[in-house]
Amino acid sequence: LADAAAKATGGKMPTWKGAPPDSHTPTPNASPGSSMTVLVQAHGDERAAFSRMVWGLVPSFTERTRAPDHWRMFNARSETAESLALFRRLLPSRRCAVPVDGWFEWASDEFKQVKSKQPFYVYGADGGPLWLAALHDVWRGPHGDVSSFTIITRDSSAELAWLHARQPLVLNGHALAEWIGYGARGG
Repeated sequence: LADAAAKATGGKMPTWKGAPPDSHTPTPNASPGSSMTVLVQAHGDERAAFSRMVWGLVPSFTERTRAPDHWRMFNARSETAESLALFRRLLPSRRCAVPVDGWFEWASDEFKQVKSKQPFYVYGADGGPLWLAALHDVWRGPHGDVSSFTIITRDSSAELAWLHARQPLVLNGHALAEWIGYGARGG
């Protein structure tokens, strides 16, 4: 994973925050509420770092007495992220990228007598990880801190429009470097 991140960002090897690297294992078939490895934005002289977070944003201002609801904000629309205060405050310094092998989209099977959904697995052509743009925050709950993230989505590409109206915002090469803070400061 670290090698793939370094390759995608022009050779800048990320560090590992919190748990040791071997604890950052892939999370198969993840859903909101799952703990996943994310690549957290670099700041100042720091390098980007891998960390474990829970998918489904719990904003820092959530009441301490409430139970975290990871299904409430597991996605954020790219078109409105800058206009909504909740996400706008995270854009400058709380960016991260989620490495995945692919994701499932579920489509209705119009040819079956019984209404059901058919899963389709979307993955990269080169077989390497896809880097999904995300925003993160830390909620200080009654039982400790909860680091969580939301995946940014966009309108589907022409290739995927038949399957679903939206898709994760996939970051490739230069876009990944810019997103996690390397591009703007030149390294």
